[in-house]
Amino acid sequence: MRCCGRFLHHGRVLLGVLVHLVDGGVDLLASGGLLLLLRRVHDRVDVAVDLLHLGNDGFKRAARIRTTLGGVIYEVAVVQNKVAQFFERAADLGLSGVEVSEDVIDPQSAETRSAHIRLAASSGLFVFTEVGRKFPDAPLDVDAIASLAARDLDAGASKIVVENSDIVQIVERDSDELHRLAERIPLEKLVFEIGPAGGAKVAAWLFRAFGPEVNIENLDLRDVGTLAAQRAGLHRSVGLTFFDRYTVAAAAE
Repeated sequence: MRCCGRFLHHGRVLLGVLVHLVDGGVDLLASGGLLLLLRRVHDRVDVAVDLLHLGNDGFKRAARIRTTLGGVIYEVAVVQNKVAQFFERAADLGLSGVEVSEDVIDPQSAETRSAHIRLAASSGLFVFTEVGRKFPDAPLDVDAIASLAARDLDAGASKIVVENSDIVQIVERDSDELHRLAERIPLEKLVFEIGPAGGAKVAAWLFRAFGPEVNIENLDLRDVGTLAAQRAGLHRSVGLTFFDRYTVAAAAE
């Protein structure tokens, strides 16, 4: 694992390159205050918004934080044949982006999926796409997922999200599918979904495997403190690696 000390050289503990938080219905005052605090410690925070809690979005815009609708809502639009209307409405509501996924519905053709990504981008939305399934019945097919992710990026997707259910299985097996995927798709283009299952345990595995700058998604607003400590190497789940560089320095003296 790479040393995490560089984060504290900036005089603050950063949350990382990209953090995708989930608004689980935290009240307006609490979420507003927390998001304004996050704005001070992190230049790129994205928030996934539940449709029932769009009232909080004004606070998020005031804090200059981008807001994104989750992929299940897109899949509802697909089965209702209302994708264009969905993208138009998301843009009208002032949301920053959408997630294009097929983790519940049957996979669409490559042409249809790419066309939807381009349509969302042309509506002024940035696009995350998701790979994997919510109820996987087999290990992640790295070759198929890497090819899909490459097509998504070519079509205009900003980031590729790996579904939480697949990650949890990989962490439980301690297998190498994510490492092989990162060899095919640039790590900075990948986002790993740590919730709703696994949470801090999955995050710790990812930080040990890929270093503190890995992108993560589906973090509960109330868990940002634990995440920041893990990234900085100041949490026991990552071996308190912040102190490693001091041990090395002392041994060299």
